Amino acid sequence: MPARSVPKIAPGQCPPPTSSATNSPTKSGKTASPTFKVPNSPVKRPLPSLGVEDSLSESSDSDSDMIIEPASSGSSVTFKVPEPPKATVRKPIVPADDDDDDSMIIEEAAPSSSGAIKRKSSPSSGSDAGGTSSKKQKPSFSIARHREGHKNVFAANKPQSSKYQHTWSSRPLSSGGPSAFTAPNDKPSSSTASSSAASSSSSTFKRMNSAPSTASSSSSSSKSTTSTFKKHVSAKETKSVTERGELEDFAQDMEYFFSSMNKPDATENTQYLSLQSLVKKAVHIEFRNFLRKSGALPKIFSAVKPIVHVARICAVTAVLIYFLSRDRNCIKVEEHFVALLMPILKCKPEVNDQPFEAAKKSLWPLVEEWSVVTADLVNKSVKLGITKETFNVPFLALEALAFVCMQNHNPYLQNELLSNGCLQWIVMKVERITKKLARSKDDGEGIQPLINELNRTMRILEMSAMYNKKNQMYIMTGGGFSLLQSCSSLFSLFQKFISNGTPATIALVFDSSCIVGRVLINLTHDNELGCTKLGDMNNFLDLLVSNLTQIAPKFAPKEKYFDMTLVTCAVLCNIAEKSTAVRNKLLELKPLTYDSEANESEPMSLVSALTKMFIKHEGAARSIDEELDKELELDDFPEEFEDEGPTEDGRLNRGEEMSEADAFRAIEDAMTKMDSHMEDSVMASYFGLLLGVLIHRDSTHAMAVKSEMPDGNFTSLIEQLTRFREFMEMTHKKKANTRTIDRIVGSLKGYNAL
Repeated sequence: MPARSVPKIAPGQCPPPTSSATNSPTKSGKTASPTFKVPNSPVKRPLPSLGVEDSLSESSDSDSDMIIEPASSGSSVTFKVPEPPKATVRKPIVPADDDDDDSMIIEEAAPSSSGAIKRKSSPSSGSDAGGTSSKKQKPSFSIARHREGHKNVFAANKPQSSKYQHTWSSRPLSSGGPSAFTAPNDKPSSSTASSSAASSSSSTFKRMNSAPSTASSSSSSSKSTTSTFKKHVSAKETKSVTERGELEDFAQDMEYFFSSMNKPDATENTQYLSLQSLVKKAVHIEFRNFLRKSGALPKIFSAVKPIVHVARICAVTAVLIYFLSRDRNCIKVEEHFVALLMPILKCKPEVNDQPFEAAKKSLWPLVEEWSVVTADLVNKSVKLGITKETFNVPFLALEALAFVCMQNHNPYLQNELLSNGCLQWIVMKVERITKKLARSKDDGEGIQPLINELNRTMRILEMSAMYNKKNQMYIMTGGGFSLLQSCSSLFSLFQKFISNGTPATIALVFDSSCIVGRVLINLTHDNELGCTKLGDMNNFLDLLVSNLTQIAPKFAPKEKYFDMTLVTCAVLCNIAEKSTAVRNKLLELKPLTYDSEANESEPMSLVSALTKMFIKHEGAARSIDEELDKELELDDFPEEFEDEGPTEDGRLNRGEEMSEADAFRAIEDAMTKMDSHMEDSVMASYFGLLLGVLIHRDSTHAMAVKSEMPDGNFTSLIEQLTRFREFMEMTHKKKANTRTIDRIVGSLKGYNAL
C-alpha cells in the first residue's frame, strides 16, 4: 500500500482527523500501519537527545536500529520502523478501540508491497471505521516515546549473532537452554519463557563458560555443564528438601494439636484423641527430636495440666513422657514437667472405668511398636518391664522419672521433688515394697517385679540426696527414719534371696543391693547424724559387714563382686569416719569370712579380715604388674647375627610370623590382665582405706595389723593409698577431697617408724 501523505502543517501542530479509509483492514485481516512524513523546513531541527544516535543494542549495525531514509530532492524525509521478527502468539488478542502505545500487540505481519512494516496509527485515532473522532489528538510521532514503549520488544527477539562474545556478557549462556537451578523434571512454562526473554536485556551479568567462544559452542558446552551441575544439586538437596518437608508436617501437626487442646468447648474425647495422635508420632525418634528442638514440650505439658485428673489422659501422658525419657537427650526439666509428676504417680483409675480400659488397649500396641523401633535403632533389645496385663500408669511415670534422674543431676529437680511431695511419696513407696517382699514366700521369679520397682525408687532417692543437705535430712528422718529401717530390712531379705534363689534372681538382688548401698553413701556423706543413726540400728552393721566378708565373696558373680565390694566399703568408711561409736563397734565385730581357696568360712576380727583381703588383692595387682613389665621388656640384640639368606622364592627368612588368630588372642589376654590389674588395685585401695579409717587413731589395733603385713610394716599400704590419692586427684581435680587419705598416710608412717 502506498504511504499516505502528511498534510503540510507547522511543526508541533496536531494533524487533522484520519478518515475511515485509514483504518481499513488489509486482505490478511490486519490493519496496515501508516507512514509519517515530515515536510522540509528551511531550518534543520536537531533530533531529540534520545534520537537516532543512541541505538537499542550494543552494535551500530543491528537490525533493530531506527532507520532514516532521505527522500528525493524537494520531498519530505520518511521515518520508517524496521520490521521486527515475526512472533508467534497462540491466541491473538484483538486490540481494543482505545489502543495506546503501552498495549501494542505484535502479530504476524501480512506481506506488503513496500517490503517494510509500517507502524500503526497513533492512539489519538480513536474513531471507528466509519467516522472521525472529535477528541483532542496527540502530538505527532516521537522517537523517544516509540523507543520507551518498545525497547523490550526488539531486543528480546533480536536474532543471534556469530560475533565474538565477551567473558562477561549481558546475554544468557544459551538462548533456549534451561536454567541451571531448575529442577530436572520441571518444564518451563510459556509465561516463564516470555519473562526470561523480556529480561534478557537487563543489566544482570552472567558468567560465560569460557572466553572467547562463539554462540553455538557456548550453548553446547553450557548445556553439558548445566546437566552435570543439576545432577549434583539434585543429589545434594534431596535429603534437605525431605527434612524440610518433614519439619513442616510436624509443625502443622503441632498447630492442630494446640488448636484442639486449647479450644474452650473441646470435649474430653477430642483432647484424648489429640494426645493419642501425638504419641503415635512420638514412636519415631525424628518427631521426638523435633519436640525437643522446637521447645514444644513445655507447651504440651502446660496444655495437659488442666485435664490431667482424667485417668486416660494420665495414661497417654505417661506413655509420652516414657518415650521421651528413654532417649539419650532426655527431657529438659522445667516447672510444667514437674507439675505433672504427682498427678500421674497418684493415678488410680476406678474398677469399671471403660474409657481407661479402652485407652490401655489402644496404647499398648504403641508401646510395643516403640520397643521394636528403638531396638532397631540401638541394635539391642529393649526391656519394658511390664506386659499388657501389668500395664499401669504409675509404673511408666516412675520409670520415666528414674531415667530423668539418672541422666540429669539437676538441683532444681531435687528441690521441686521435695516441694511437691514426690520424695515423701517415694519414701512411702519403698516402705510398702519392703513389706511386700517380707510377706512374699517366693524366692524366684515372683519377686523380680517388686525388686525392679524398688530399683526405680532407689535411683530417684540416690539422685535426690546427692550433695543436697536438705533432701538428705528429709529422706533420712521422714516417717520416723522409715527409709533407714527399710534399708536394714532389705539387706536381711537380700541375704535370704541370695541363699535360696536362682542365678537370675541372685544377679538381680546384687544389683538392687548396690543401688541401696549408693543411696546410703549419699545419705551418710558428711552427715554425722545419719551415720550415728545407722550405727545404732539393730543388726545393720552386722548385715553390712557380712555382705563384705561372706555374701559377696561366696555368692556374687564375678562381674558383681567388684561393685558390691566397693559400695559396701564406701558406706562403712563414711559411717566409721564420722562416728567414734560406730568405729569402736566395728573393731569389736568378728564376722564370718569366706576363704575362696579353702572354700569355707571362719569367724575372725574385722581388721584381720580386711588385712587378709588387702594383702590378697594388692599381691594380685603387683604380680600382674610385674608380668606386664616382663612382656614389655625387649631382649638384647645378639652381637653376631647369622643371616640364613633368602628362601627359594627370593624372600628373606624373617622367622615365624604370628597369625591373625594368635595376634587377636594375645591382645585379648593383655586386655584381660589389664582389667584384672585395675580391679585388684582399686579393691586393694578401698580395703586399705577402710582399714586405715579403723586403725589410724587406735595404736593397739594398728600394731596388730602391722604384724600381719608383709615385711612387718605398712610400706605396701602406704604406697597403695598414695597411688589411690594420685588417681583421685587426676580424675576429680575440682571435687577431690583427699584430706582423710593424707591423715591416714601420716598416721601409718608414724606407726611404721615405731
